[in-house]
Amino acid sequence: MDMEREGKGTKDYKSRITHFGISPEEWNRLAEEDEEATKMRQNLSGIKIKYDKINQECTTRMPYQKKPTNSIKERKIKGNRYIGQNSSQKSSKK
Repeated sequence: MDMEREGKGTKDYKSRITHFGISPEEWNRLAEEDEEATKMRQNLSGIKIKYDKINQECTTRMPYQKKPTNSIKERKIKGNRYIGQNSSQKSSKK
């Protein structure tokens, strides 16, 4: 590519022609930041794939989990005691 066609003050980086008037040091810094950002995006996409896989595995197991029965309304009453209450703990009703 000749300078007449590109124009004055253009930079060529990996076949990308730009028309900025910046110093070569600044251009190299921007190019390094671009490469680092590309590597970071690739790493994050790998993490997202792992997260999606774990999430999918957990969702497939959810229908088989038991429903917790911790509220008093859901417990069954046996005599004057709730199931799970010690025999030494007696009901206040007599």
